[in-house]
Amino acid sequence: MTRLTIGEIATRSRLSPKALRLYDRLGLLAPATVDPATGYRGYAVEQVERARLIALLRRIKMPLAEIGDLLAVAERSGREAAEELARYWDGVERGIAARRGVRVEPAWRLAATRLTKERMTYPRILGAYAAVEDWLRRNGEVIVAPAREVYPEPDWDGAAAADVVGEVAFPFASA
Repeated sequence: MTRLTIGEIATRSRLSPKALRLYDRLGLLAPATVDPATGYRGYAVEQVERARLIALLRRIKMPLAEIGDLLAVAERSGREAAEELARYWDGVERGIAARRGVRVEPAWRLAATRLTKERMTYPRILGAYAAVEDWLRRNGEVIVAPAREVYPEPDWDGAAAADVVGEVAFPFASA
């Protein structure tokens, strides 16, 4: 039976040997064999798929404990694992939406989100309009005037794509 060295599985899975050793200690990806004299790890070719899955889950910032839980579920049922992954991703998306900065300014009764130069361009800005409108709807608020785009950044041409240059705001009232 062909065994892969830690370097070979690292290359195939895009994980570092250090990460593979950690995943072994945590029980996420134990080598198929360990030479008792040298401590060298040998991995089965079939383990590459699991290693790649772990690498992908780490790229979406899934914590190692949750990866372990997901892998355990996947051994029982691929469908349940897919549902669990979908739940995790929904949580990630909710967190991103919360960090986008949709906020309410009570003195003005505005709901707004700040945008980078890249996101202030058409058609990407449409997503900001939709996000704020959705937030207002979910919170039972009513839009009372046209939306506005605010460009407080005086140097549009000098701003980088990742610089915050403006916002989309909706005046609203409680329903």
